[in-house]
Amino acid sequence: MRRAVNPGDALLAGLEWLARVGPAPLSAWEVAMGWAAPTARSHAVRLIRAGFIDRTTTTHGGESLYFATRRGVEMTKLKTAHVASPPAPTTWAHHAACAWTAAWLTARRRTVVGPRELLAGSEWLAEVQWIERHGVRRRGHRPDLIGGVRAAGPRLAIEVELAAKSTQRLRAILGLHARWITAGKARAVIYICSRS
Repeated sequence: MRRAVNPGDALLAGLEWLARVGPAPLSAWEVAMGWAAPTARSHAVRLIRAGFIDRTTTTHGGESLYFATRRGVEMTKLKTAHVASPPAPTTWAHHAACAWTAAWLTARRRTVVGPRELLAGSEWLAEVQWIERHGVRRRGHRPDLIGGVRAAGPRLAIEVELAAKSTQRLRAILGLHARWITAGKARAVIYICSRS
């Protein structure tokens, strides 16, 4: 039987951030929430014991990723997609990079629409089409995060790219962002890229 947690404001705010952003290293979570490391660990332990969050280990020596469970998402009453199973190793770096981007924005008191929020809705979902060697390719695409200075008005679409895309696919995605900017839906697009 799981221990009951009586979440205070800080604990609930931390749970909501994880529910909106998705799998995140503990260090990114503590930066976003403005917590000291012992406070972040204490909150994580309490939320895990209550079944509101879970974690998955990553590479040897790497930070675990913490994420809100279905029960945790229900507790927040937010409209976000819950993490159905621990993230696959091929996605660990991307989740961590998205979480650090969200933490950077949150720590600077910028509005953030996290990856799990974007997955729960269709407002930022569009189809992109491009031509490759084997013909026409089509895929649904949404930015990784949406950020801004205030809640109202055009936002910044944020793409976190750790792996190179084909030139044709990248042009199609940039064309989509150009349409969103022209329509006033987005103010700009920001690309966060790996060093390699």
